[in-house]
Amino acid sequence: MSLVRGQIDDFVVASFPFTPRPATTRATRTTVSPVSYTSSAKTEHRVAVASPRVGLAVYDLEDQTPLSSVSVGPSFAPTTAPAARSAPLTPTESESTRVKSLRKTWIGVESAAAADDAAAAVAAEIWCFHEDENRDGSTPSADAAKAVWPISEPLAAIAAPRTLPNHIAFLSKNGNLALAPENDLTRLVSLAAPPLPANTSTLVSQTLRLVPLSATATATDYLPASLLAALPTATASVPHLAIIVRSYASNAPEAAAPSSLTGAGKKKHKKQCRPSAASVIEAAEAAAPSAAAPSSVPHMCEVELVLLDAAISIPDEFEPRQGMIRLGRVTVDGASRVVVSDEGFVTALAGRRTAVVVLEPEIAEPSTESSSAVATSATSAARRTVLFGLPLNGLPSASVLAAVVGKQTLTARYIASTPVPSASSAASTPTSPAAVVLDRARRAEPLRSELARHGNEKKAALLEASRLAREEVLASLAAILEPLRNNLDGSAAAEEQDQAVHRAETTWERYIEAERDRLLEYNRNKVRLAMEKEKERRMAALGGGGNGAGDVVEASEAGEATGYKAAKRRIERALAAAGAPVRPTSAVGEGEKSWKEVTAARIKGVNDKYRYRYHLERNKKEAEMGKTVKEFDWEEAVNKVERYEPPLPSSFVTALLCLSVPVPLADPSASVEIAALPAPGAPKNKKHNAPAVWRHPTAIVGYLLGRELVGENQVEGGVTRFLARAGDWTNILVALRTIPDIPESTLVSLLVAVVRDGARTTAGRTDGMDVDTPSSSKKTLPSPVPSLASFLAAFLQSPYTPAVLRQALQKQLSADEAVIVLEQCNAWLKRWLSEAEPVDASSSAAAAERKRKGKGSQAVAVDVFKVAVPAADVPSMDQHVARHAELTSDLGTLLGALSIYSSKKKEEQRRSAAAVAAASAALEASAPTGKGPLASVKEFGATMEKRILAQEKHAEVGQYQVEEFFL
Repeated sequence: MSLVRGQIDDFVVASFPFTPRPATTRATRTTVSPVSYTSSAKTEHRVAVASPRVGLAVYDLEDQTPLSSVSVGPSFAPTTAPAARSAPLTPTESESTRVKSLRKTWIGVESAAAADDAAAAVAAEIWCFHEDENRDGSTPSADAAKAVWPISEPLAAIAAPRTLPNHIAFLSKNGNLALAPENDLTRLVSLAAPPLPANTSTLVSQTLRLVPLSATATATDYLPASLLAALPTATASVPHLAIIVRSYASNAPEAAAPSSLTGAGKKKHKKQCRPSAASVIEAAEAAAPSAAAPSSVPHMCEVELVLLDAAISIPDEFEPRQGMIRLGRVTVDGASRVVVSDEGFVTALAGRRTAVVVLEPEIAEPSTESSSAVATSATSAARRTVLFGLPLNGLPSASVLAAVVGKQTLTARYIASTPVPSASSAASTPTSPAAVVLDRARRAEPLRSELARHGNEKKAALLEASRLAREEVLASLAAILEPLRNNLDGSAAAEEQDQAVHRAETTWERYIEAERDRLLEYNRNKVRLAMEKEKERRMAALGGGGNGAGDVVEASEAGEATGYKAAKRRIERALAAAGAPVRPTSAVGEGEKSWKEVTAARIKGVNDKYRYRYHLERNKKEAEMGKTVKEFDWEEAVNKVERYEPPLPSSFVTALLCLSVPVPLADPSASVEIAALPAPGAPKNKKHNAPAVWRHPTAIVGYLLGRELVGENQVEGGVTRFLARAGDWTNILVALRTIPDIPESTLVSLLVAVVRDGARTTAGRTDGMDVDTPSSSKKTLPSPVPSLASFLAAFLQSPYTPAVLRQALQKQLSADEAVIVLEQCNAWLKRWLSEAEPVDASSSAAAAERKRKGKGSQAVAVDVFKVAVPAADVPSMDQHVARHAELTSDLGTLLGALSIYSSKKKEEQRRSAAAVAAASAALEASAPTGKGPLASVKEFGATMEKRILAQEKHAEVGQYQVEEFFL
């Protein structure tokens, strides 16, 4: 799925209609929230569940097992979702070896208090449960310590993020925000609730979300300059941005909920007098929806931004403690609810549309001071990117909507960030292309590693040298590839571009070789340092003696001999695991290491003294057997150090791709543009309508693709589309195998191009024409289009979504082109069948297979889980189900009224049956005694009529009779 200026290729929106109900303070449903861990950022699989009238529990979603449970009882009435946070314990703090962390869970509750006044009969409290947590998340004991803090008003939300390890933030029912230490909630810092907006009456609901902030350059892509200026720089804590979403009830009269006939039949039918038909019809008409009813007025949503920093506090209680700064508020009109993600993306959801609220600083005039207030805009700035919007057309307005907010990666931040010059920094703003590339790379991801400040000196020197080399090669490539940047319409001379590409590839080769040599020398120095330390440990273990076995001090005590035996068993197990020979008389092992290489390094659970003793004894045994004893060669180990590839940061790879393909696509939203091979003998200039010439360093792009360092959206428009524009089919085949997020539409466009080129080449050969193709040994662009078999082999290795791929194939691939692809698949099947081992037709296995399949079986396997359902049918099906359920309820209310008509019909049937019987009796009495043909016919007709009446009476079939109704 594309993250930058893309669209969702495959998504599902679930909608469940429900009847609006007034919000209540006391929670009546189970709430779930993830457990945060201060030592790990991603642990969403463990959740805390608060069940009213039951208690708290922690579950693991991976295997769906309960990890802990705290039973409270029927009086448990939580008002907030639980906020659970786990912090690791040191070995001295933990009483058990299995207990690794301490989990604290905060939750706001209401408890009944003894009071005369009914309004004060409900007390609000904050409960905090302390539980010891094992490594797997379970608790060793079912008892959990509980701390209780009484508060003046019920809570609406509690937040305890992992980035705020020593504090919690909570929001009261009336809108007051507080920040307090987790061990003493009485030392809180509060912020009063804002006044009610105009045309509103009461506060309906509130949500609280804390987003950690950073004053580094990486935060400038999300935060306005006025907010960054307010961040404290000298504090050790992490400041947070509190996003509070409040929903207010409007003063306008609420519309009556659209009701149906369900109100007429809510009570169960008992044995009593049934109402008349007229009264039932009047009640149904009174409960029917009225066309003159006013339309419903949506709630007004307000978003407030507050800056929190737990480290800012003034001890003097007579001065206000500036732990929270209110940045501003904004009202979102016409929104039914507002969703805030963990990254701070604010999405407003309305009945028929969606909007993304973007934080922007106010425009400051040159003569006035810059305001720190935060404004909002429904449209993003030029350097910001809206990820996507959920299409809400066709969904019912009253629904529970699941909204997914995407995440931006480093590469997306690189594209979205652009140096914005200001009046104060106009002189220091970089203007050269190389300086712009370096500045954008630093803004997206700092090239300086954290290990350079906290690691060892040699590692820091290696990282610093690599960083300087990356900056130098970026600056060199930016100057060398200037002709590619000036080729705006593809009309530049191919020779000039080829020369620039050749120089850039040469510079890149020198950089890669230098980085490999630097990394190789660093790893060799590590081996040499390990060799020196090993020699020192050997001398210390042997007591400074010589190299003979007699210099080892023989252990005379029983404990020393037992320790050596245990260590020898561990050494032999390590030799067997490495494939080295365990006994001197055994054959040479098949492993890559010898026994000396295994014993030359430290072994877990083996003392160095015993390891060296085993080494000397093994050498002595081999010498007695007549073998040549050769010590471990450390210089040989140094020479065996592998030559690794240098690590490349994501921002550096993105900068290389932007330098390699500097000219953007003509229309990123249009179809894929694929370069065509020039016609044989055509002049290479624009006067004769020659195709556009696009060049890029294929060696650099191929190296990055081969190491799987490239994502499709690291350049705006897609890396594969740039390769297709230049006709670099060699790297396209590599990209299909290494880039995991190529859109299905691009894959099918490339497939269509290959099929059409193959058909055109086949037609040219059939006509007797020779098609000239460039030599594959030369790296010229555009390169020849690969065969359909080669492309399909790479095409099938690219990840794709089956439903989206089917839609793209139906949209772009014609019937004739599809036949060509199927012919290639048929050829593969024939080859695989011919290479398969033939089965003897007379064997018992073949006979059993024929018996299982049956004679003439033409069954076709169909995957029922991959049947595509049009997205347009989902809303209509949803509305149909809701309407069907409503009509079913309405039919249930008509049972009483219809029974009246049913009894009347039965009485008429009995009267008609009695009249027919009387007429038949009179006819029989008046008929002659002789039975002729006419009498026989009448008798037969009367008999059939009686039989039909008997069947109808037995079944009790009537025009309005309703006995049972099945769904």
